[in-house]
Amino acid sequence: MPAAMSIEGELTRLVPVGEEDLDLLAGWFASSAFVEHWGGTPLARDEVAARYVGRLRPEVESFLVLAGSGPVGYAQYSCAGGKDGGIDVLLIPEARGQGFGPDVAGALMAYLLQGRG
Repeated sequence: MPAAMSIEGELTRLVPVGEEDLDLLAGWFASSAFVEHWGGTPLARDEVAARYVGRLRPEVESFLVLAGSGPVGYAQYSCAGGKDGGIDVLLIPEARGQGFGPDVAGALMAYLLQGRG
């Protein structure tokens, strides 16, 4: 996906994660409230860099979830080949319960079903 491209939902917009987003993501993943439904254990910055900024997992596409005035979460999809793959969405606590999660999942599914842009 080209860096300038985004995936549009009705409530959200997804933009590819870049190295410039590492500080934001490292802060989120260090928070137990953010990761309570994502393994439950806060992560160190180097682990976030390796796993969620794509340094060690090129088969995973990572996105910032934007809504309103800024970032509200993280989303990713993986296509491991064949029928294997998945979608994950993680929102900051303040953004939960507002319909952003289903919106992100729907936007990613539409994008993937259309052949990934």
